[in-house]
Amino acid sequence: MTETKSCKNCRQPFEITESDLAFFEKISPLFNGQKFLVSPPTLCPPCRQLRRLMPINQINLYKRTCDATGKSLISSFHPSSPYKVYDQSYWWGDEWDATTYGRDFDFNRSFFEQFRKLSLEVPLPNLMTVYLRNENSDYANYSASIKD
Repeated sequence: MTETKSCKNCRQPFEITESDLAFFEKISPLFNGQKFLVSPPTLCPPCRQLRRLMPINQINLYKRTCDATGKSLISSFHPSSPYKVYDQSYWWGDEWDATTYGRDFDFNRSFFEQFRKLSLEVPLPNLMTVYLRNENSDYANYSASIKD
């Protein structure tokens, strides 16, 4: 049996099959003997993919400063972004202690609320590269083992 739904975002029809429903049943979590069913999607596959990739910027680069050193750098994070951004050499270095950002989990508050707060506090590297394997490639993002 196949169920046809309309995407809440683009209004295009998409199908949910019996195997999809069986998969949602299989991955549904079990807490204290009670199963919490994962509900079927309300967005079509392309819209779900867009939502998953939305927070990732792989294309645009911006000029901004390192939040630790004040050094001018190129970053995948816009200067008005609320995230703390460190130059890669500083981020990978030993001058700061990432363990100071450890937090106890509060079961009385939403996980996502706590995760959002933590992600705004923990610094991120200015670019996503394999830092020590790129040579003379300061303007490359999402790269590894490149030169010039």
